[in-house]
Amino acid sequence: MKKERLFALFLIAIPMMILFNSSGVLAATYSTPGENIYECGTITAPGTYYFNQTIVNQTLATFNCLTISSDNVTIDGRGYELQGYLSNNSFGYVQYLPKVQGIYGASFENIAIKNLTIDGFHFGIRFSTTSNTTIQNDIFRNAAPQGATMGGYTIIP
Repeated sequence: MKKERLFALFLIAIPMMILFNSSGVLAATYSTPGENIYECGTITAPGTYYFNQTIVNQTLATFNCLTISSDNVTIDGRGYELQGYLSNNSFGYVQYLPKVQGIYGASFENIAIKNLTIDGFHFGIRFSTTSNTTIQNDIFRNAAPQGATMGGYTIIP
């Protein structure tokens, strides 16, 4: 009986960890072009979005720090950083940790990521079946195993 309750609690806790960020509030949704990105979340509408600070993904529960869910999206990092839990090599055995991605998008067109340092993610940028994608003036650090992949092909090791 105890194991069943523990398992049920586990089944409830995992989705809640994914839905909520580390501060206990709903993860951000960005839907207004020109909006500043201030924490991990999802971009749901076309437009250009800007960093105005360094963003740190502080939880292992968020498998994608930024998820792109729209065509025609540009992210301008303005020279700021997107930091993951592998920043500064804080964990020794990365193969046992979740495969967290800095920026993720699937099946979208006209995506641009520019002027951003992406540090400490298994995949800095990972796009699956996207087209007309631009990665410009970005820096990748502590990416294990790849800086950027598109459609399963590593373009920046």
